[in-house]
Amino acid sequence: MIGLAKQKVPNGKLLIVKLEHEDGKITCVELLGDFFLYPEETVYKIEGAIKGMDVNTSETDIISKVKAIAEAEKATMLGITPEAIAQTVKAAVKQ
Repeated sequence: MIGLAKQKVPNGKLLIVKLEHEDGKITCVELLGDFFLYPEETVYKIEGAIKGMDVNTSETDIISKVKAIAEAEKATMLGITPEAIAQTVKAAVKQ
């Protein structure tokens, strides 16, 4: 199944999550929008971490994973938050 969700992050930017899931697992995910994430390749690491997750993974677990990657990469997120990413992923799964 294909899911798409959009969120205007409060005091932030537009975040779009496009994903595919099959047999209870997220098989493909893209984070899109007008946010800024530095270093830029961090977005691919976050997408890679979400790919393979169970569709029933909690928002809390997604937030923890995104925060861990951002800290490891010393990333700066402008216009998005780990919480917004998790919320939008969960919304896309429900579609």
